[in-house]
Amino acid sequence: MTIAMIVIGILMVYLINHKVSLVVETVSQTQNIPPVPPTEVHRVLGIVEKVSGREVTLKDFRKISSVVSAESDQSARMIVLVNQSTVIERFTYKDAAVLNAELDAFYKNIQEAQAQSPSVPPMPPEPFTLENITVSDIKIGDRVIASFAEDVAHLTTGTATKIEIQN
Repeated sequence: MTIAMIVIGILMVYLINHKVSLVVETVSQTQNIPPVPPTEVHRVLGIVEKVSGREVTLKDFRKISSVVSAESDQSARMIVLVNQSTVIERFTYKDAAVLNAELDAFYKNIQEAQAQSPSVPPMPPEPFTLENITVSDIKIGDRVIASFAEDVAHLTTGTATKIEIQN
């Protein structure tokens, strides 16, 4: 029994030393990892603070990238410029009764489609309506997602290709 305990003790010391050396080797390898390249930002989420001519000022904005969404900066502002090619759309959620009626019709269409085996299944209804608007229709307090062709990660002003108003 005592020899077995000594053998187990030796094995444990060996395994612990082996694991420590693996951890040290892994840490030393991770220190040679190249830095992560800066992430480009092409979308900004914010609240409209001011609309003046063809400029929309956003407050409490977040720059949205494919990797990380930065924390909002309450003191910073983003000026979104609007030109003739900027698409501005308002998303308005449908009334619950209207959406429920559309969903009922959709479920009925699915049942009919299953019986006929169509090549294209029916599309579900959208929960909102989409309306093309102008910059003058944007109101203070609107929630906005602005999209840009250029990287706006380090900019405070940019020309939007698209502005989506969410109400």
